[in-house]
Amino acid sequence: MAHAVTPQSALDELISLGIAQPTWKLSPRGRVYSSYGKWELDDVDSDDSDDDDGNPTVFWTESIPGRHPEHPYSGFDADWVDGRFHDHAISLYEINESDGIEVSQARAIFTNPYITRGVDNATTARLQTLGMELWVDLDNPRLKWHLPGRGTVAACVYKELNPMPYETFKKTFRYFLVRHTILATTTQSTHLKPNVLPTTATQPHDLFFDMLVDSGHKSVRLGLDNETADQAWAGLSGRAYIDHATFDLLWALYRRGRRLWNRLRRFLKMRFVVYYWASLSARPDAAGNAPPGAIDAFRQEF
Repeated sequence: MAHAVTPQSALDELISLGIAQPTWKLSPRGRVYSSYGKWELDDVDSDDSDDDDGNPTVFWTESIPGRHPEHPYSGFDADWVDGRFHDHAISLYEINESDGIEVSQARAIFTNPYITRGVDNATTARLQTLGMELWVDLDNPRLKWHLPGRGTVAACVYKELNPMPYETFKKTFRYFLVRHTILATTTQSTHLKPNVLPTTATQPHDLFFDMLVDSGHKSVRLGLDNETADQAWAGLSGRAYIDHATFDLLWALYRRGRRLWNRLRRFLKMRFVVYYWASLSARPDAAGNAPPGAIDAFRQEF
């Protein structure tokens, strides 16, 4: 008896075919793919949902970054290309957590449209200009989660050509801002956490944080190309809602954090190298003789 095809079993099949990565998961909490960034607080009152400072876990969802010149603030939207491949869609995510933030990065859009032929060259070329590719399978029944057994349903997977790794995302100004921001509640608007800026600085307007939903490729990557504060300011989508001087302070704090981490990483690497060579010098030679330093120490002791 054949097993029923479900979105999870179809994803497992994609992974076995090498089309999806083993780390990809179905949309968390049943979330529908959006072409804009989205965040929310954990609504579960539990100690397990708090970070080390007692703050509730923040769920941050990243769309696939957009590269459409006419939609500079939007993440990828399948409607930008031939719509016949985009029907009955589910989204696939890679999920990681640190700093009390669960980040769900959209990695693919998995569809089951009614089509009978594969992707054409024009659509392939169009997708490539958007940093995307489209994989199509017309025949595999294990991928037809929408209408199992129906031959007219195909499997299509939209995915990025060069997706941003999670560790790279954590180096962006975007992640820095999410980490230092308190989400709006029924009693207060979105604002920076206490003591991020000096009390004498003008705080950003709450509309400044709307830039976080901006999922254009340049906005998502902000900070990764060693931009100066002036260069970052020139392309900032939310600059109408923050003083230039205040942004310079924020940028300096962001850059300082990057520099401290790079210094720590170099320090740890150097210590590893020292320990490695020290361990080699303490090993017996090929004949089983103790290292000279150990022999001298033994003689001095006894």
